[in-house]
Amino acid sequence: MELLENRFLRNKDLIKQELLDEITVIGLGGIGSTVVTLLSIMGWDKIIGWDDDKLEEHNLSSTTYPFYYTGSSKADAAKDTAEAFSGKTTEFEPNKEKWNSSKPLGKKVITCLDNMDTRMEVYETWRNDGHDANDAFLIDLRMDALSIEMITITHRENGFDMYTKEPLEVEEIYNNYWVSDVEIEPAPCTMKHTIFSSSIIGGLGVNQAFNCVGNKPYYSYIWTGLLPLNLKKENLVKSIKNGVL
Repeated sequence: MELLENRFLRNKDLIKQELLDEITVIGLGGIGSTVVTLLSIMGWDKIIGWDDDKLEEHNLSSTTYPFYYTGSSKADAAKDTAEAFSGKTTEFEPNKEKWNSSKPLGKKVITCLDNMDTRMEVYETWRNDGHDANDAFLIDLRMDALSIEMITITHRENGFDMYTKEPLEVEEIYNNYWVSDVEIEPAPCTMKHTIFSSSIIGGLGVNQAFNCVGNKPYYSYIWTGLLPLNLKKENLVKSIKNGVL
């Protein structure tokens, strides 16, 4: 499909479209479905998606995929979604398997997983790959039924602890908010996820990708409770100007 002349007119003074090149989304369920939709509308050139699951009936209350994808792979549903919202100008590469450290990982990554151990594997792989480009980032999105959480890692210096005013290392920022799967008390399956929490954290994640690619300031850690609305944020990372924070 031919790209419409004014397709991205309202993005013109916000971000250069050429910065939206390739991004990897790991996990294409509740959060991932929103992320893929928004990235496609935003105009990313290519999305690489990873998920080995099929869309089941109980997933319909927390994903943005239409009902008729029930029984289909989430990767196929995500590919169709990306093509539908982008007019096929966004290339979507579906990987119908679980991501692991033996698989390739790009410099721009959003994780939308439902287990913590794989999140740590993604983080360690991304960090050890030595991504140091100005626009490289890892954005980790998490949720339960009534709260959301986002951790962002880039190559920039990571600011300071808002309480102690001491510098924070990348490892501290990520490890301070990570626990293993065995330490998490499982929630009843009837109160795990909601469409509004997945949509909110998906939107925040795509906004954070915009902040990282566009060299905007961002908070490394954001947590929001939805009952009642409550916000916690830590570690403001400033923009880089002329090579200096």
